Amino acid sequence: ISPRPNVHWWALGPVSAGSPLKLTATLVPKRVGHPIEFWINRTRVKKTFLTDANGQVTHNFTPRYAQPAMVRASFPGLPGSDLFPDRGCEVNFAVVKPRKGQQ
Repeated sequence: ISPRPNVHWWALGPVSAGSPLKLTATLVPKRVGHPIEFWINRTRVKKTFLTDANGQVTHNFTPRYAQPAMVRASFPGLPGSDLFPDRGCEVNFAVVKPRKGQQ
């Protein structure tokens, strides 16, 4: 996650509402062309991302104030792959009020 938020005992953050975050998911061991799904606030992002040569995918996400910010990256599996599906783990963010002029 960049910019990297501070870690608190109950969540990451706080992050500013209206400021974009870059989410990077890495498949280990790295594989090229494997699907990764992002889930934000328990809703799947409609696009499925395919891993690059580093086994990574990225997605930009802008949290909103007064809404939960929960993110999860998962590997749904791939026929013929030597890797099992992995639901990933959910990461919670604390979101603070936007600065003046932001929503």
